[in-house]
Amino acid sequence: MPKQGVIGRPSRSLRGFKRQAGLVLGAAALVALAYTVLHDASLFRGVEGRLLDWRFQLRGEREPGTETVIVEIDDASVAALGGWPLPRESLAAMVDVLSADGAKVIAIDLLLVDAAGSRGRRSVSSDRALATALSRAGNVILPFAFTFDTAEANYRQVPGEVGEVAYKVVRQSSALGAGSGDAPRPTGLLAPAKRFLRPSFPAQVNVFLEPDGALRQANPALSFGERYFPSLSIEALRMFLDQPRSSVALHLGEGISIGDLFVPTDSDLRLPVNYYGPEGKFKHYVLTDVLEGRLPPGTFTGRIVMVGATALGVGDAFSTPFSERLPGVEHFATLVDNMLHDRVLRRGGWAFFLDILIIFACGLASLILLPVRRPLVGGVLALAMVAGCLAVNLFAFSSLGLWLNLTFPVSALLLSVGILAVGSQLTEHRGHRVAAGEDAELAPFASPLATSQLSQEVRTNPEGQGHHATVVFADLKGFSSLSENLSPGETMTLLRRFHRAVERSVLSNSGTIDKFVGDGAMAVFGVPNSDPAAAVNALRAVRQLISEVEALNEELARQRLPMLDVRAGLHFGPVTLGMLGGSRKSQVSVTGDTVNIASRLESLTQNENARIIASDAVIESARAMGGDAVVQGFLELPMQTIRGRRRPLGVWALLEPHRGGGASFPRPRLVGPGA
Repeated sequence: MPKQGVIGRPSRSLRGFKRQAGLVLGAAALVALAYTVLHDASLFRGVEGRLLDWRFQLRGEREPGTETVIVEIDDASVAALGGWPLPRESLAAMVDVLSADGAKVIAIDLLLVDAAGSRGRRSVSSDRALATALSRAGNVILPFAFTFDTAEANYRQVPGEVGEVAYKVVRQSSALGAGSGDAPRPTGLLAPAKRFLRPSFPAQVNVFLEPDGALRQANPALSFGERYFPSLSIEALRMFLDQPRSSVALHLGEGISIGDLFVPTDSDLRLPVNYYGPEGKFKHYVLTDVLEGRLPPGTFTGRIVMVGATALGVGDAFSTPFSERLPGVEHFATLVDNMLHDRVLRRGGWAFFLDILIIFACGLASLILLPVRRPLVGGVLALAMVAGCLAVNLFAFSSLGLWLNLTFPVSALLLSVGILAVGSQLTEHRGHRVAAGEDAELAPFASPLATSQLSQEVRTNPEGQGHHATVVFADLKGFSSLSENLSPGETMTLLRRFHRAVERSVLSNSGTIDKFVGDGAMAVFGVPNSDPAAAVNALRAVRQLISEVEALNEELARQRLPMLDVRAGLHFGPVTLGMLGGSRKSQVSVTGDTVNIASRLESLTQNENARIIASDAVIESARAMGGDAVVQGFLELPMQTIRGRRRPLGVWALLEPHRGGGASFPRPRLVGPGA
């Protein structure tokens, strides 16, 4: 049951928690909305992409399966075969060798779009040789690329041979995803000649770079008109799994099913690439070794063979988390292996809603900082929460294959922590203002100890807190007898003028008035804040009080009113600041033997005709702090027996002016410079 401050009204702390929780929840909702709208904006895609690279590097490299191998057209092969572009007879011979060795799928990542006889390097017979080899193998994939500038295309419409490879089954998904709806829309094609398209299986090889130039996602399906076309990796996997086109279904906004295998995508049909490492993770074979029969039989049997250029200045290369120049053929090989071994990074769909949930969780987690009052502890806890968010995200990525957004959850956490920090500062500032206002209202009626900042500490620790302080008792000598001849109004006037003189003297010397009791007052120096100069300040305040009372007496004499005679006792030592009183009325005050001794020393002034009597502890403390001026004129008295104490106490007196230096005391010792 919550604590109630007023019947039916929640306590201030509960209301404060609800207010802070509401602000944090609002901040998390704002970040979640921003994630929904802006997560695919260039700025946030760039930030999240860099964070994804960081996760790859922390996770480390992985080993691909053995089903996919690469035949690379390297610099040596280009030189050995007469330069670039390669003779198509060489490509035909390569297809024949790979097919004869039992390759399950041959995917050639080369755009064969130049016409026969161009540059004097082609002939009808060489093209016919390649077309014949393609037809003989029956398992070769040739790439085409969609263009987004009609001037670059060699086909304005989809050729019939390309149209045949479009997805036969396309299902509209009702699920909401994380996509932007901004999938690219091509205007034409760059495709091989029809003589090559008829005996091969065409597939699109478009890639789209991130805003920072990196290649992090693939497009396993691109639309042209009303149809969707598979990528080279999808087609290679379909053929490797011996699945007819009718068993391949495109689920818009969800993914692609190939028989019993399902490949998830986001709502824009993008597929994050789970890179295994830098170039060379797949088994590579050089083209010239293939053509010259230097590889053992069975090297390619039952495998997917990806053919691509790695020669400098010829093949395409992309920036990835592990490499600045990953060959394009290895990118496609990685995608095939991702899908074949269910290592695809999952993003979008239900992962999108998981991102939203994590954003709210990160925001609300910051509420554990509410009870924390120390900035250092709060900062450490905030950093620990950020580290925990990073650790959970990295675990989901490394162990579960989830690409969860990191940018927005961390932003939600930092924003919530910032809101709580600012709110705490504003609350504290408001509390100080309220406390200051309360202090100002209570100051005329209560001890400053009760209205000081320390009063809160006293309330939380009513048993009291120890301090070292100088306690002063000041009193008007003979005022009780004097007031018998005064009216109540005149008595009140004199007491008020005396109390104001006490107030000016004490407060101007960093002291605190504990209480006024009739014609007396108690003041404390060194509480609530410790002050090494407490004794100096106390002696200076008492001397100032005597001077002010003497000035007041001159005015009283002119008004023919009785003059005042102030006396004071001072002692320095340990005191306890705490709450005194009963259950219905209490006050904050100092107690202890030091208070009792100061009171006894004030009483002793009347017996010794002294204005001020201070203990050894006060005089020595003042001298240690260089207070020679405030101890000027004090005389050391014989050891005094103080009521309530077993041992005598060393005391010093500032005598009345007419006593002339203390002749009534044996062997007085003058205190002051040179004493």
